[in-house]
Amino acid sequence: MTDDVLVKKKRGRKSLSKDEKRTHVVSVRVNGSELSIIDARRGKVQRGTWLRHAAFQNETIQPVPELNRQAYIELARAAANLNQLAHRANANQVVDISDLTERLSSFRLALLGAES
Repeated sequence: MTDDVLVKKKRGRKSLSKDEKRTHVVSVRVNGSELSIIDARRGKVQRGTWLRHAAFQNETIQPVPELNRQAYIELARAAANLNQLAHRANANQVVDISDLTERLSSFRLALLGAES
């Protein structure tokens, strides 16, 4: 085998270039009413993200719609259930085929956005 075959691909978020990395911290003090205004305007977006966007882009950030958030939660739950079954199977534990079939069906329906 060559060394190229043994190299694993890095998973996760792509690394930022040296110029794109955020290494400086700007600390700002606000009073209670100012913080309430920021929180009311930012919705579910993190404060730092909202402030950075407001300072440099001069437009509002659209939060993820609640319907999409709920779909993600349901999909993540179904994926976690499948992962548990896969872990059991890989550990040579007994996996109930009917349970596997049911969870695969639920996962498929979650991917399609249908009710289970």
